[in-house]
Amino acid sequence: MMSSDLLIQFNNLTAIREIKFEDRLNPKRDEWLFVCDCGHYFHSSMRNFTKHQSTKCPQCFNLFNKKYGRLTIIKTLSPVDSAKCVCKCDCGNEYITYLNNIKRGVTTSCGCYNKETRKKINDLTNQRFGNITIVELSHRRVSNKTMWWCKCDCGIVKEIIGADLLSGKTISCGCVGSLRRSLRKTKNIIGNRYGMLIVKGRHGGIAANNHVLWLCECDCGGTKIVNSYDLQSHKVISCGCKKVSRGELFVKKILLSSDFKDNFRQEMSIDGSRRKYDFVIITNNVIVGLIEFHGKQHYQPIAYFGGLKSFKKQQENDKKKILASIQKKVPLLIIPYVHSEKKIEKSVRAFLDKLTV
Repeated sequence: MMSSDLLIQFNNLTAIREIKFEDRLNPKRDEWLFVCDCGHYFHSSMRNFTKHQSTKCPQCFNLFNKKYGRLTIIKTLSPVDSAKCVCKCDCGNEYITYLNNIKRGVTTSCGCYNKETRKKINDLTNQRFGNITIVELSHRRVSNKTMWWCKCDCGIVKEIIGADLLSGKTISCGCVGSLRRSLRKTKNIIGNRYGMLIVKGRHGGIAANNHVLWLCECDCGGTKIVNSYDLQSHKVISCGCKKVSRGELFVKKILLSSDFKDNFRQEMSIDGSRRKYDFVIITNNVIVGLIEFHGKQHYQPIAYFGGLKSFKKQQENDKKKILASIQKKVPLLIIPYVHSEKKIEKSVRAFLDKLTV
């Protein structure tokens, strides 16, 4: 590292001292105070001179009092910040910008030129480009290009560069590309069975999770549109007709014919958790009994219900339900699927009789 007390000469420039860390404009780089033979003081990185990227001060570049587009450079912002300069625009405004932007032609006005040219922009409002409908002109620009607020057929509203729409580079908010990628990656599952559903064909569009939608036919005769993930993970196994099992319907029939016909609730939690019991019996606003009908999936893995993974979750859930009923001191009747209707009715009525005692 160079000593901060050493004077270093670069052609017309002399490095006087290194700037203290806390006084630097950019803490990430080294910074020195230089003086030019013309008498101008300025800050810069030593790297610019050791790599021969610069051998003159901004004053000696003879940029001042010359016109660059609509701007005339008056002076640098300060001896400390020579990277920025103060300019006078033809419209009369004073404007501060980076000297480098002036030299490269990036900045040519105080912004008045853009405002004037905006008035000449072709109005694209309500025009369609692919899946895009243009809503209105945006007040923002990207790389000096006009932006438009657009609405895609999928419902997404976003800003898009007008030139990209006119050239055909952009035809959607991105959903078309997502659909194409999904279609390339998705295997053909037409004819496959998932629970009570048989896949009949693809449905137009994609789901919110970018999975392909499929038209499925249920064993009951109904149809349902399901995305590929929900089918293959067995999250959806019917059109909705299989929400209540035959056993639960039979237990409900028994309850409706009992003294508790107006005092039971279905699919209700007793501890505020997401675990719900098939039937909760209530008397005088107090929970007095619980009934659970356990289908085959409660006792062994069934592919129809999600296989081994779902079976393990089901067993864990059942244990927590039993524990909750014990903690709440509420009697729980569990009815296995192997019981006949006669045996189910006998056990339910005996359970209800105990609750009335």
